[in-house]
Amino acid sequence: MVAEGVFSTGYLSTYCSIEDVLALLGAFDLTSIGDETAQRDRIEELLPTTRAAVDQAAQRDFFWHAEDEIVVDGTGTKRLLLGTLGIWPLRTVHSIAVSGLAVAESDYVVYEDTGEVRLVEGARLGASFPAGVQNISVTADWGYEQVPLGVTEAQARLTAARVLAEAGGESLNAAQVRLGDYSVRYASDGRYAGVIERFVEEAQTALEVYRPMWLGAV
Repeated sequence: MVAEGVFSTGYLSTYCSIEDVLALLGAFDLTSIGDETAQRDRIEELLPTTRAAVDQAAQRDFFWHAEDEIVVDGTGTKRLLLGTLGIWPLRTVHSIAVSGLAVAESDYVVYEDTGEVRLVEGARLGASFPAGVQNISVTADWGYEQVPLGVTEAQARLTAARVLAEAGGESLNAAQVRLGDYSVRYASDGRYAGVIERFVEEAQTALEVYRPMWLGAV
């Protein structure tokens, strides 16, 4: 099954605010980065990068997709598992077409929480969605009108970890903690090393529950 445009919608560059990050950093000495204005500027610079890291780690985005056209491969079964592509929650299915021919709304049911569309018994389409390559088009509303709190906190923690790594300075004893392709390099003997590791681990744990069902851990 293949989906087009899963990451095409979204006008925000961040899921968290500068204030969300500063709330995590209030107890730490950030003077090596500069004054409060410099700290806020640096956090703002990091937000697009850490938001992209969240999307990559979760293999999806957290925007609201209104009337999004999703093109998938027909499965040869009575189910379309859109949730396995990260297309969930699935709020409203406006239409389904198979090779350009509309499927009657009465022919299927939608399971919002799992992102599944299933043909009902006696569907005029038949017992299954015909197998094929990108032969099925689904127009649907899906995603989040408000970013989930856990996602906001995950991005804030990834950003705070990078700020603390920079505030801790350079060291010959360098270490690196990763979340997918996103990494934070820090002084392993630095005063913030443990906090940096914890922030990234907490972000990873928070995002795992949002990954498509067929994917393993980050």
